[in-house]
Amino acid sequence: MSERPILFNSEMVRAILDGRKTQTRRVIKLTHGRAMLVDEDGVWQGRNPRSLVTCPYGQPGDRIWVRETHHIWSQANEDTGREERSVFYKATEPVGESTPGDSLKWKPSIHMPRWASRITLEITNVRVEQMQDISEEDAKAEGIVPIVCKHPNPVLPSACEDCRNTGYIDPPEQGFMELWNSLNEKRGFGWSKNPWVWVIEFKRIKQ
Repeated sequence: MSERPILFNSEMVRAILDGRKTQTRRVIKLTHGRAMLVDEDGVWQGRNPRSLVTCPYGQPGDRIWVRETHHIWSQANEDTGREERSVFYKATEPVGESTPGDSLKWKPSIHMPRWASRITLEITNVRVEQMQDISEEDAKAEGIVPIVCKHPNPVLPSACEDCRNTGYIDPPEQGFMELWNSLNEKRGFGWSKNPWVWVIEFKRIKQ
């Protein structure tokens, strides 16, 4: 069993803590344009020794620990003389909260040390697919909360102007597309590019 770090923004950290997020998608970065090894049905053969790429986050049974935006506050204990450290997490700290005698200066998630991480995940499945193939259920598993139509009578003889009788004003896939673009469009991996991605399913390990 291996253990590797992974970055999540504050919104996704809250979704994991709430139990809403059990999947993440990460762009597959191919070396020198080499293609993945897939079978005739387009399924990735990750365990085939001829496969040219492997998931950098691990395989089922491996663990990933979450790096998130944080602040480490330390002070000397007057009785023991030892340094005591506390970790504050931007995802769940109240706005404006500060430590005694020291304002919170948030550090980017990339700088979080392993000991400060509060979330460990176990990979339960890994597969590959193109971004636009995401299903409604998978979009929900990405932590997206769909905006549901509030019309008192969803069964209408004519289409509801808000949801067109789908039940959603904004379906989960739409919410995920907007989230994905906010994080990846400027990096050249926007939704319209339909990149190949690792689909990593996981469960949270209680610590």
